Amino acid sequence: DNNNKLYKCGHQSTTFLKNLIKDKPIKCTIHKKDQYDRFLCTCYIDDLDINKEMIKKGQAITYLETNYHQEQLFAKQNKLGIWSGDFIHPRLFRLMKEK
Repeated sequence: DNNNKLYKCGHQSTTFLKNLIKDKPIKCTIHKKDQYDRFLCTCYIDDLDINKEMIKKGQAITYLETNYHQEQLFAKQNKLGIWSGDFIHPRLFRLMKEK
């Protein structure tokens, strides 16, 4: 974090997402499947793009998707969420856990 203390950013992001969603209805648009057979979607609460909001608040990062790079840059420049300190990229973190 910004105090150089370890924290579980994935848990923090999960809490942020749960608070954002609460009991609101969510609508997702499936775009395609990725190489791991996962659905790639854009999800909304009314007109709010959940993906964009998570990235803009520094609670998620873009992955191959170019639509949200401005939001990620905003979060990074303003040191929001994971950008407030150093972090291990989620892809690298998952690779490290597999070994």
